[in-house]
Amino acid sequence: MFDPDEKLTERFGTIYYISPEVLKGDYGAKCDLWSLGVILYILLCGEPPFNGDSDDKIMQKILKGKFDYKQNTWSTRSAESKDLITKMLTFKIDDRISA
Repeated sequence: MFDPDEKLTERFGTIYYISPEVLKGDYGAKCDLWSLGVILYILLCGEPPFNGDSDDKIMQKILKGKFDYKQNTWSTRSAESKDLITKMLTFKIDDRISA
């Protein structure tokens, strides 16, 4: 049963889609918005926003929460799509968009 006031602590998931708070072991429902933001980013440009040669490098990038829209693909994507992704991949949980 989902309880929005309950914090979860177990680490599950594929590294590319894991939110920073899941890596830290203290998360709630907004971690799913992060994962959906990663999926949307990949769908629109073909590669993940946090990439690396190893799981450790990917985790380091996720924990920094920095990504960009530098690939040539992004020049043909709408400002609205980039705005939504930015809101979904907001590092600070309280500022991240909710469902």
